Amino acid sequence: MIFWWNLMPPNKSACLSERGNAFFVIFLGVILFAAFVYTIAAGLNTGTSKMSSAQARNQATDIITYAQQIERAVKRIYERGISENSISFENGIVSGYDHTPAAATKDQVFNGADGGLMSWRDPMKGFSPNVSNTWLFTGAIVITGQGNDSKSDLLMALPVTPEICTEINRQLNNGIDTSTSVGTVTGAKFTGTYTDNAANDVDPGVVTDMGCVQGTITDGVMTGTHSFFKVLLVR
Repeated sequence: MIFWWNLMPPNKSACLSERGNAFFVIFLGVILFAAFVYTIAAGLNTGTSKMSSAQARNQATDIITYAQQIERAVKRIYERGISENSISFENGIVSGYDHTPAAATKDQVFNGADGGLMSWRDPMKGFSPNVSNTWLFTGAIVITGQGNDSKSDLLMALPVTPEICTEINRQLNNGIDTSTSVGTVTGAKFTGTYTDNAANDVDPGVVTDMGCVQGTITDGVMTGTHSFFKVLLVR
């Protein structure tokens, strides 16, 4: 027996209806997928904002810790009985710190054998607004309230982002108000000579040897709107 109804062509209207339903299902799936992606993206954006705050905290901690380590290295060298001029920041990473006269290895902060036992560490990405910025060690700037304000101090500085600047001062609880800028203060890299100029100063507004100000502490190359500073040796 032959079942003729199985050999009859399908109903055209039914096919079109089924095809329309399939397109609708696909279209609905695309919409739902787009909504899902948007939701995930929104969640990631919220996470990024939170991570930025956490990153600022971590980077502020790293800067403070590294500065304190450098300070201890400088004091170890200085307490051996050398002059304040003999401290050297020569390193194999950043040029311009060759000491005059040539410094003994025991007087070099970045000598891991018998000097300050420190390693030069470039700022991590995100510390500073300009990726070419790096640490500045200078003896040509006065941090007011430290020792004799007619003599420059030996200090390290680094332009940082406003967020990190705020976090540094918060962690140190130093009371620095960054609403007023100290302007741009320029100091040459330290090579054994201090440049005493009372007018070339940074006034953080409080007596502190470490913190962050609104302003640029630079060797003439580094740029930024906020700067971290740490007095390594008071004069």
